[in-house]
Amino acid sequence: MGKHAIACVVAVSAGVSLSAASTEAQSIPPPGLAFGWPADGRFVSEKDLAGKKICWDNGTWGLFAANGQFSNERGAHTTWLVSESGTVKTGRRYTQYLILPDGSFYEHWYVGHESITGHREHWGKVCS
Repeated sequence: MGKHAIACVVAVSAGVSLSAASTEAQSIPPPGLAFGWPADGRFVSEKDLAGKKICWDNGTWGLFAANGQFSNERGAHTTWLVSESGTVKTGRRYTQYLILPDGSFYEHWYVGHESITGHREHWGKVCS
């Protein structure tokens, strides 16, 4: 079972709908998914990321080209898309993103090879 599938199973078992119907529901943090999940954000859309370079709090960055290409400071060149509300797929990796009222970003994902052994989260802003 893939990492995205495992995260989905965890989310569903926690009572989270992965395709929330309303904007209000999308701003409520999913129970048990992230420790620092901001309460005032909304799930990102492709429009929020297209053509933007996001610099993260750990010194990394990601460039989400408007044509669906993705690159980062490590020299990765792959594709990106918003596969479902708030879930960004870069290459084979799925990450949950929120956009906050001030225009900054929050990203969260689970880590582990055969099972979920932890989670990671970062805060970012549009940069040049």
